[in-house]
Amino acid sequence: MTDNKVIKIMNDGPYMVYGRIPLSELSIKIDAMGKSTDWIKTGEYTVGDIYALCRCGKSKNMPFCDASHMENGFDGTETAGNAPYAETCKRTKGCDKIELLEKPILCTGAGFCHAGKTIERAIKKEKTLDIAKKFCDDCPGGSLTLVIDGEVYEPELPKEIHVTNDVRTIGPIWVKGGIPIISANGEQYEIRNRVALCRCGRSKNMPFCDSSHLDRS
Repeated sequence: MTDNKVIKIMNDGPYMVYGRIPLSELSIKIDAMGKSTDWIKTGEYTVGDIYALCRCGKSKNMPFCDASHMENGFDGTETAGNAPYAETCKRTKGCDKIELLEKPILCTGAGFCHAGKTIERAIKKEKTLDIAKKFCDDCPGGSLTLVIDGEVYEPELPKEIHVTNDVRTIGPIWVKGGIPIISANGEQYEIRNRVALCRCGRSKNMPFCDSSHLDRS
């Protein structure tokens, strides 16, 4: 058994997960208007010290890899840059000492910020700051981050992995708690508290989700 919790990306293959990282399923709860309101646990998996998660989107044993990537000729070339998030994100000023950091290419389309409009309003007033915090907390890809009084706001998250779903389709793999992710060529991506990995095989920002799973064309 290894206590070294890490995710290693195989060349044109799965995500290899080491360190017996807990794995569960989360689904998006929506209201009567069809808006995302919360994450609810809808499943839990028994895992060993090492397990492989599907990256091509073709496995018949989701969320685990069943070697379908070999049958279908999956191209898992990693195209994401590795520049620090804070240096490449859009910045929006809110009320006194509040700033919203946003990197659209990391948006998973989960819908909690309602296309960004609601959160941009929420940061403008101190009384709605808790709403903005929740939007960021519920953003699996870490596209949204708040800076409050000069300090980056991040919730304390355990090291765990969730496969996500919503009413439209399967969602990405939500990696929490700063688990290191190693590229197929051995380089480590920036360690972040919230990261969403593609599991449909169609992202243009591999290995990260870019909402391509929602494209029905």
